Parts: sequence; C-alpha cells; structure tokens
Amino acid sequence: MKRIAVSILMFSALVPFIVSSNTIAPYLDGKVLLIRGIAFGAVLMIALIFLLGKKNEQEGVWSGIKKMLSDPLLLVIMGGLILLGLSTFFAFDRVVAFFGEPQRAEGFLTFFALFAILVSFSIFFDKKDWQRFFVFMSAGSIIIVLIKCIQTIAGVYHNDALSGNPTFLAGYFIFTIFTSAVVFFENKKMGNHGLRKLGAWAFVASSFGVLLTRTRGALLGMFLATIVCLVLAMIFGKKEIIARRTLRFWSASVLIALALFSGIFLATRHAVLWRYVPGLDRVAQVTSGDETINSRRLFAEESLTAFWHDGGSKRVFLGWGWDNYVFFWQKHYNPQIFYYDTAIADRSHNKFIDLLVMTGLLGLTAYISLWFLFIRKIITVFKQNFNEGLVVIFYAITYFTFLFFAFDVPMTILGFYAVIAFVNFRIYEQRQ
Repeated sequence: MKRIAVSILMFSALVPFIVSSNTIAPYLDGKVLLIRGIAFGAVLMIALIFLLGKKNEQEGVWSGIKKMLSDPLLLVIMGGLILLGLSTFFAFDRVVAFFGEPQRAEGFLTFFALFAILVSFSIFFDKKDWQRFFVFMSAGSIIIVLIKCIQTIAGVYHNDALSGNPTFLAGYFIFTIFTSAVVFFENKKMGNHGLRKLGAWAFVASSFGVLLTRTRGALLGMFLATIVCLVLAMIFGKKEIIARRTLRFWSASVLIALALFSGIFLATRHAVLWRYVPGLDRVAQVTSGDETINSRRLFAEESLTAFWHDGGSKRVFLGWGWDNYVFFWQKHYNPQIFYYDTAIADRSHNKFIDLLVMTGLLGLTAYISLWFLFIRKIITVFKQNFNEGLVVIFYAITYFTFLFFAFDVPMTILGFYAVIAFVNFRIYEQRQ
C-alpha cells in the first residue's frame, strides 16, 4: 500500500500540465481538482494501512506521524491551518472561504488538501522517491519551457504555457530550478551522468523560463539569491576546487562580473538593445510612472490602511476569510486605482498583505513563524551539505522575494510544501 501511496503522490508532477476547458478558470480549476484528488488518495491509503496494512507499514506511518508531531515547523503549519479554519467560520462569506472563489478555487478545502499532501510526503517518501519526483518535475520544466517557446513563436495570444498567468508560471519555475539543481548535485555525487545532464538542462531551461515570464518579482528574487549564494560560496567554499581554481575564486569572479553588468545595464537601460532581451526588457521599463508598479503600490497602501480602520477584533485577528479579499476591496475601493488598473482585485499582489486581510494578525503571524522555522532548518541543511544548502537558500530567497510582488497559487504552494518536506527528510536522514 505504501507504493500505491507513493505512486499517487507522484501525480503531483502532472499538476502544471492540467487544463480543464469546461471550468470557470480553465488553467486553475483542473490543477486544484487534481491536487484535491491526490490528497484524497493519499489520505485514503493512510487509512487503509491502519485498517488492512502490514505491521511494518503501520509502524512506518506511526513513525512519520510522530516525527511530524515533534517538528515545530510542521506544527506551525498545522496551527496555521487550524487558524484558517477559524477564519473560515467567521468569514464574511463562509461558502467562498471554504470552497474558494470560482476564479481561484482555493479556500480552506484546498489548503487542507495541500497540508494532507505535505503530511503524505513526510510519511511515505524515501530517498529514491524524492529522486524520482524531482526528476519528473525537472523533465516537466523542460517540456513547459518548450511549450512556452512554441506558443510565443506561433503568436498565441495567451501563451502562458498552461498556467494561465506568467506570474504563476514564474512561481513554478522557481521550484523547478530547485528540483533540477538537487538532481544535478545528487547524481554528480552518484556518478549518474544521464540524470546529471537532465538536471543541468532543466536548470538552464527553468532559469530561462523565468526570464520568458518577464515577472519582475521573480527576477529580483533570483538576483538577490544569486548575490547571497555567491557571498556564501566565497566564505564557506574555500577548499572546493573547480577547474583548478577554488570556488572562492570563481564566486568572486562571477560577483564582480555581475556588478559590472548591473552597472552597465542601469546606465544603458533605455537603449533599444534591452527591448529584445526577455525579462530584462520589463526591468528596463521600470519608472515612477509605471502603471503596474503604481497599481500594486496603491493596492498595498489601501489594503493596509483599510484593514486597520475596518473595526472589530474579529476582522483584525481572523481577517475576512480566504478568497474574501474581493469583498474587502469592494468595500474600501479607492477610485484613484482606476487610473492604473481597471480590473476588480481579488488579491493585493503581496502574499503577506493578502494573509493579513484574509486571515488576520493570527494567520500572518503563523506564516511568518513558518518562515522563521524554515530558515533555521535551511541553516542546518547548509551545515550538513554545502551544495544542497546553497540550493535551498537560493530557492528560499527567490520565493520569499517573489511573494512580496505576487501571490502564490496551489501549484506553487505545492512546490513550497515539497521543499519543506524534502528539507525535513534530509535533516532526519543525516541524524540516523
């Protein structure tokens, strides 16, 4: 039964490819339905193992549950889910908070499914399973990039490679950059040249994919993460030799080259050349009058101001309920925003402000605590394995920065939970 559960969880690698044309949100609803189906199947396998499974399988599940209950990070995630349940009960619209707004299909139900998948990853996946899962995700990223390129060349108007939004696609590529780097380093150590090449190509494809999405928050995150990783490599990678030179030498060289390129780019960003470079073309367009930047700034300012003046301890501590941001926005709408963005907003395009509005101070505190505990675990991984530590640090900085300028969706949250489960697995593996 364990192998059946693992096989069900492996279907998570198919989430980015699912599109359902018969739903309100074709690029999101099908993905959410698959996530819920995977969660149901995994939980069903846990129940069947307790009822009908062999003794060793039951002991394995109990061992996984005990580890989870002794892990502060997973307990905080569980606590955040309980707070989300309370927020749902007291929500402005309970039905929307539970099932999700039709355009997003999130709600408490989807977050419960994502938590169930996180628990199932923690219970069932071993070293080989993580390897296969990351190989599938890495191979999938290459296919998604190819789809994106083909759609662009063919002149497809909605060419977001089955994601429905370039921001969502960027969040997916941030995760596959992580998976491909893990595949590369793991198989470099094992001497598996085929999978090592797959990891390298997937890393290049995913990085190029972020550029193709032209998502400035993701690009800024990658830039900051690269600088931090290069500095860490200079400090802690002194003894590692690459092509007859120390890692410290190569890190310093790349850091200097990056600084020079950044200076040249800033000095010439209005040049015609940058209009033809994917990703950098949008960065070069950043000005104080940028409509997107101003609309996001106003969303943030109005959301924060309205939240604190909304009144009532229930809204302050538990928020409006998940996917109820649109009601909050309509109540406190500022006509000035219309000059920059005429659309009806269902998110502020800042994960932390969204959490504050929809789950209140308690929900935001739980999420910040999650990141604090996750950072502690990242430090542990970095001490245990230098290469994997850098990979997790790169992912964490990129994704965290990305969330300040966007919001995540079930597909990207699934990736985040997979990274958390993998980091926990590595720490437990090292202790044994």
